[in-house]
Parts: sequence; C-alpha cells; structure tokens
Amino acid sequence: MFGLFFQTLTPEQRASIRVVAGDGAWWIDSCVHEWCPNAERAPDGFHIVSWTSGAPDNPRKQQKPLFCAIP
Repeated sequence: MFGLFFQTLTPEQRASIRVVAGDGAWWIDSCVHEWCPNAERAPDGFHIVSWTSGAPDNPRKQQKPLFCAIP
C-alpha cells in the first residue's frame, strides 16, 4: 500500500523524510526501512491516546474477583 505512494516520490524526496508516524504494525516498519532509510518511526497521536486510555482498565479486567455473589 505505502510502496505505491513511495514509488511516486523521487529519491531526493524519500531521502528528505525524517519521521514516519503510525501504529505499531510490522509492515510499516519494513516499508519505512525499505523506502525511507533516513526516517525514524514514531507512534501517531491517535494510537498513543488509544493505548494509554485503555491501560488503566487492563489490570482491573485481569483481576480475579475477591468474592462472588451467591444467588
């Protein structure tokens, strides 16, 4: 997908890209490594908020109940 985009850029344009933002998908890393070797990867704002807003609930959801109600 991104390969098609990067193919439209000149080598100079690709070399000038310094940061690529996205989620943690493996294919983004491999695509950036192939097409923009000078770029660093950074998580995008949407995913940072998404990951951190759900983080406080994770330990609570994983806890076993201390007691259970008897019907």
